[in-house]
Amino acid sequence: MEDNQEKYNEVEFWIACSGGLDSVFLVHLFFSLNKKIGILHCNFKLRHAESDGDELFVRELADTLNIPIQVRSFDVNTYKKSSKTNTQLAARELRYAWFDEIKVAGKSRIVLGHHRDDQRETFFLQLVRGASVNGLAAMPYERNGYIRPLLGYTKEELRTICLKSNWKWREDSSNHKDDYARNDLRLNLLPKLVESGLKLRLVDELIECYQHLLNYIEKNKLTSEKDDFHITLDKWRNLPTLYKNALLEDVGFGKNNIDLVEQIVYSNKGAFATRNAIELWNEGGYLRFIKSSEDGLIPKLSVIPVQHHEIDFSSGDLFVDADKIVGTIYCRYWKEGDEFSPLGLKGNKKISDFLKDKKVPSSEKKHHIVVTDNQGVIGVIGFLPSNRVKISSATKHFYRLFVDYLYKK
Repeated sequence: MEDNQEKYNEVEFWIACSGGLDSVFLVHLFFSLNKKIGILHCNFKLRHAESDGDELFVRELADTLNIPIQVRSFDVNTYKKSSKTNTQLAARELRYAWFDEIKVAGKSRIVLGHHRDDQRETFFLQLVRGASVNGLAAMPYERNGYIRPLLGYTKEELRTICLKSNWKWREDSSNHKDDYARNDLRLNLLPKLVESGLKLRLVDELIECYQHLLNYIEKNKLTSEKDDFHITLDKWRNLPTLYKNALLEDVGFGKNNIDLVEQIVYSNKGAFATRNAIELWNEGGYLRFIKSSEDGLIPKLSVIPVQHHEIDFSSGDLFVDADKIVGTIYCRYWKEGDEFSPLGLKGNKKISDFLKDKKVPSSEKKHHIVVTDNQGVIGVIGFLPSNRVKISSATKHFYRLFVDYLYKK
């Protein structure tokens, strides 16, 4: 195993090889260029003896060329049931999860055999799904350690070279069935479109345009922190639609939610919406996107007896007259209808109005904690106690009240 690991560490390019024409072409191409290569083969066991035959073929290819090979078998059907997805998507997720492991383990890159025909099919599949620029740009030549050097060549061009070079490959019988969307597109829809006059060359040019547009957006889009992002209302209104979608996707709110955002933009301060565990708030002059609180934190009140000289009103903790507490003391998140008499003010004030006066952003109001006893709210953590429990010259016993948070189990 150590010898194998040593060979793996020398590999610069791991070629994902199914045994089909495209990936076999890649193996021979990189081998002829004297690149330090290895082969990755996935056996999904979906075609039984045929799948095992592919694995044997790829192993023999690696042995003939004397290059390292790694093979992994997957239980696609079990994963498909647990993840509630379809066969193709399940196989894809399993394959890329393994490839990502390979990338992390070394400094090598993963080479994929997608060609121009695959690129065209991807474009039309994304078009049917209503994809934005990101989808219509189809597959990039290189991204995150994955490279696709054959995107400029059709399958027929690759086949011609393989035949002239006498390079053998395996045919996947499932490619001739139209029960998958991609196969249906390849076998039925695209040939009909070509017969009707579609120029595939124009499709290639359109994909290239979308790639240039996507690159431009990526270079010029607003940078964002996914957990907490702000943008002024005016700036949002002036963004082109493409940039709005890119921003929403980047912060995790989800593209194609522009109409929902517009509703919040033109609503009053405090309006909010949630998508994909991201909260969107109208904070008056700006929008705020923040990661939703999972309500997984439980506030825990600490009541500490202190001496007069230990009192520090600037700390954000509440310091109260212990003898003025009535009954049980506890803390909770404030709720509508809560009110108290803030220290130094006359009369009662609703907590919501108190927080508003303190300029607390709408998105943060719900996270504030009140402390109560049997007669009601005696203070807001981080701000003020109530006049009812205030410290005076006659106070003999002092409490310091503060909150820690525990995670729900």
